[in-house]
Amino acid sequence: MKRTARVTAMAGISAALAITAVAGAGAANAATSIDVNSGVSRVTGTLNFSGTTKFTATNVTLYDTSCDNRSAQFRFVTNNGAYGWRYVNQCNTSATWSSLSGTDGGTLWWLRVETKACNSGGCSSLGAHTYDNPNT
Repeated sequence: MKRTARVTAMAGISAALAITAVAGAGAANAATSIDVNSGVSRVTGTLNFSGTTKFTATNVTLYDTSCDNRSAQFRFVTNNGAYGWRYVNQCNTSATWSSLSGTDGGTLWWLRVETKACNSGGCSSLGAHTYDNPNT
């Protein structure tokens, strides 16, 4: 009986180490909350970096938080370039994208989320936040 208990205990330790190793390896890919506010527009969502060249943002919501006749907009910018602006164009409304992703040709060191509101008369100040890629 003691020998069986020892084998079982050792198997339990191995399983615990395997779980810890997997959790530790996955920590670099942990999701990060996005919350960027310019004062008249706001972007929220979840950001995940996959390796050194890809990002995925899920449940990204852009809010037009002001009734000032300007369109709320946001975009992603990386150290290798920018992804096009996305818009919502109505007072106190929002739009949600379930998944947005990008792959860069080179190493993706960081991703910046920028948001502002614009019309033909000009743009608001830019709200921005930079998220570092934990895999680089």
